[in-house]
Amino acid sequence: VGRSGATLEDLLATQVSVFSDFVPDLVTVAIGSNDVLKTPLDEFKVNFLRLLTLLPPGSFVANIPYFGGRVRRLETVVEMSIFMAKAIGQSSHHFVDIYSQTKADQSFRNYAADMFHPNARGYRSWFQAFLNEIEPILKRELIQD
Repeated sequence: VGRSGATLEDLLATQVSVFSDFVPDLVTVAIGSNDVLKTPLDEFKVNFLRLLTLLPPGSFVANIPYFGGRVRRLETVVEMSIFMAKAIGQSSHHFVDIYSQTKADQSFRNYAADMFHPNARGYRSWFQAFLNEIEPILKRELIQD
């Protein structure tokens, strides 16, 4: 369902409706990076809270990755990530801390030629952040079954 380059508004307008047709076994959401320079913070917060009500319970939702200081408005990234973490924590979803994971794994080798978008190595850091949250839950469910 995901689409590269989407903003939170795009996701709400064109992607979340798929959940009215079926409920997948696993939902992962990484959104917001493209909103940093495009969406006013107050609008982003309202849209993000709306998103949390539309996702299937137990979805894995990430905050915004660390951009290594290469993005303008770093304070906005931090504020958005903190807001997202609190909102996810108060919801029925699982928080995935991509910001901390990508900051810990920070290296110029994690970026594509534009030095902004992640390359395969950079996305492995994202994958690890999701795996850190998903794996313990899957193990618990396997033990219970």
